[in-house]
Amino acid sequence: MKEFTKKNRGCLEILAEWIIVFLLIFLGLSWFYVKQNIKTSEACRQPVKYSLGNVDERFGLSKGKALKVILEAESVWENAAGRELFQYDPASSFTINFVYDDRQRQTDELKSLQAKSQNVKFNQQEIVGRYDQLRDEYQQKLAEYKNHETDYKKRLREYNREVDEWNAKGGAPQDIFAQLKAEEKALKKISDELDKEKQEVNLIAEKIRNLSSQEQQLVIQLNQQIETYESKYGVGKEFDQGVYTGSAINIYQFDDMGDLRLTIAHELGHSLGIYHVGNPKSIMYYLMEKQDVDHPKATAEDLQALDSICASQEKTFWEKIKFWQS
Repeated sequence: MKEFTKKNRGCLEILAEWIIVFLLIFLGLSWFYVKQNIKTSEACRQPVKYSLGNVDERFGLSKGKALKVILEAESVWENAAGRELFQYDPASSFTINFVYDDRQRQTDELKSLQAKSQNVKFNQQEIVGRYDQLRDEYQQKLAEYKNHETDYKKRLREYNREVDEWNAKGGAPQDIFAQLKAEEKALKKISDELDKEKQEVNLIAEKIRNLSSQEQQLVIQLNQQIETYESKYGVGKEFDQGVYTGSAINIYQFDDMGDLRLTIAHELGHSLGIYHVGNPKSIMYYLMEKQDVDHPKATAEDLQALDSICASQEKTFWEKIKFWQS
């Protein structure tokens, strides 16, 4: 009986210890949730303060221009919400950083490749225009050469026939002989002119071949650069342009200032506690897809998410726990 009581007491002690452990875990998670919820809803009471952190010079972006774009990203939310949500404070520990890595390096190399591609297309257009011009000139010169050659051969045959006739008769009278010598001289001049015309035609043909070779070399070089880029970075690879860490916003990649403004606005939304929404036109959609990059605006879904965050601050501690349990 005593032995049974000791074993029973031991089981109760173990059970009590487990209950205490689960209770502590529950209270800890509850407090973490409430703390996070309170933190994300502070923007409804006072603006989220931030400072400008590191701006890697390889972005080609000055700190002044970076701050200007950040302020523009702020206004996307503040204009829609009708109140101040963010505030620049150089002393704030919450920083916005521009971190240069393979993501922006890939973008820069792609831009360079696209510029080269445009240059190739421009050169191709010039080559095609010059090619068409030379082709027309070649066809005209060739036609003229063939006509002159036909006339020359006809005249040469007539000359040879007449010479043969007089030779068969034992020779031509002095006046006929003089005419034949003059014709021989004229034919020699025409032959020389035909040689020059032929050289011109061949020169134009050589220029056409060179242009064709130039175009082929341009395309080959561009294709080699494209293959090098694809072997280095792959095709259709997705990556995060920016990340909100809780203590900072890190920007890793942007195509242009509009793209950068939208990316910062998205991460600022996360700093407010807003998660992704389902509308592809929304600032807080998970992809850069159908948003107006040049004139970004918060959608009804964005504002609804913000209002939901702000509404949560009105709940009491135990209401928050009850909400979390549900």
